[in-house]
Amino acid sequence: MDINKDTIVKLVGPFESSIKLEALVKILNEFLGKEYDLDELIDDLNDWGEESVFIDGYVFFPRDPIASKNAFSDKYGLTFEPYNSDSNYANLPLLLEKVFEEPFYGMLYRPFNIRVKNDKTIKKEEKALLDIYFNEYTIWSGDLHDDDRDNILFEFITKSPLGTNKEIDITEDEKILLADIRRIIRDTPYGIDKNFEWDYNSSNDVYHYIRKKNFNKKNKWHSGWYDLP
Repeated sequence: MDINKDTIVKLVGPFESSIKLEALVKILNEFLGKEYDLDELIDDLNDWGEESVFIDGYVFFPRDPIASKNAFSDKYGLTFEPYNSDSNYANLPLLLEKVFEEPFYGMLYRPFNIRVKNDKTIKKEEKALLDIYFNEYTIWSGDLHDDDRDNILFEFITKSPLGTNKEIDITEDEKILLADIRRIIRDTPYGIDKNFEWDYNSSNDVYHYIRKKNFNKKNKWHSGWYDLP
């Protein structure tokens, strides 16, 4: 059976859904301030067969892409999620809230390490940071890119000493040192400091999402999150 307005979008982001395509498109038009034509989208989905269909940094693709040659079908439904768009990853909790009518949180995982350009000018305690990989977790509601940062709920940094796969909490002294180094780099024109470099690659960023009601800050803040499929 071909895709139609009543086809179920079985995954919105990483969460199982029972929303119909027509209802999702209506939400998207309101959320993005667009006027997507439902009939044109349905034609595209049916014409493209097994291929994904992209619209403004989002993608529709078959719920079960290995199920059959014509995997875009009413039987298997659809998956809808952001695609290669940092801004859409950042505001996905807002879209999820409109689809599921309940609040969501996002978590950005970003690994990084500190590079030193001139080790003769840095302090002994700063040198100790060079043998550590750090893992930064930022948990937010709404849109991560809001300028006022009031929606940043929690920020955690853990460390993984070289040669290990363990993550442990950083010490208060390390937290202060990292904050000082980050401030030095940010206050330097173009972020280029003569001593330090904050080394990370955005391609290693991973976005996770969770229903607010399932988030446990006290002792399981890292549990229960979903990645995009």
